[in-house]
Amino acid sequence: MTRASAEPPDQSTASPLTSIPVVCIRAYERNPRQAENPAYGDIKESIRVDGMLQPLIVTRRPGEDDYIVAAGGNTRLRAIRELHTETEEERFARVPCVIHPWTGEKAVLAGHLKENVLPADLVFIDRARAVLALLDLIREERGGAPLSQRQAVAALRDVGYVVSQSVFSYMAYAVERLWSLLPDALSAGIGRPQVERIRTLERAAESVWRSITDAETEAFATAFDAACRKSDGAVWDFAVLRRAVEAEITQRADVGPRAVQEALAARLHERATEPDGTAEPELATRASPAHLSAAARSGERDRPPGPA
Repeated sequence: MTRASAEPPDQSTASPLTSIPVVCIRAYERNPRQAENPAYGDIKESIRVDGMLQPLIVTRRPGEDDYIVAAGGNTRLRAIRELHTETEEERFARVPCVIHPWTGEKAVLAGHLKENVLPADLVFIDRARAVLALLDLIREERGGAPLSQRQAVAALRDVGYVVSQSVFSYMAYAVERLWSLLPDALSAGIGRPQVERIRTLERAAESVWRSITDAETEAFATAFDAACRKSDGAVWDFAVLRRAVEAEITQRADVGPRAVQEALAARLHERATEPDGTAEPELATRASPAHLSAAARSGERDRPPGPA
């Protein structure tokens, strides 16, 4: 089968349904989904039994021979390619497709994001990384000028991807701050609520750090980074991260653990009662960071927690 047999009569507008050799179609390199699709086995078996019932939407970059998936469908393409390799059956040799004209990289990436609109379609970090990659393409097209969060959200909306500013801020935090520290936990699927709690913890812990030590903010960032890396894993628990943060502050600031625990609990409680805060049900003890600061600097050490 030759590649010439895949040529459509016209690519200036979307084509009617056409059949393209499977060897002439590639998955999209910037596919937002990086984790394995949990439904892959079922999708492959469905195609084995019934064939490809839903056509792929494909497009082609100028000057290239192969097509790429333009709006979702990378999983189905992988399945039918594997079936063609495994069985060599002719019915898996061609794929029903609708060919869309090439309109640019950002349009293709936006198309994939819009096809995976439900939270269950992508883990949070995959969606976040794709959204920031799309924003990079938009900035590049605009000459590379930086964008505020408000401008970024508006620019994404202009290409058809709607996200609130608050959710976008968590996406940016997950990619730019946490991805290098918690890769296993994020890849395993911790979502926006957990990312929100981590950011709240970081801000509260930094406030405690400033109240008890004269060390630079960079030293706190190093401590928080170390705590994140210690807590990372496919099975992730916020409580483990919180204990690791407390331990890092205790060790690096030379302050008793009870004092750090109470001060951090107080800061978290304050943030939980702010209008957009999320309450943490385990926060029952209040402590004054100002008292902690005075105690720490006077050399006071805490006894281990125990019954009163």
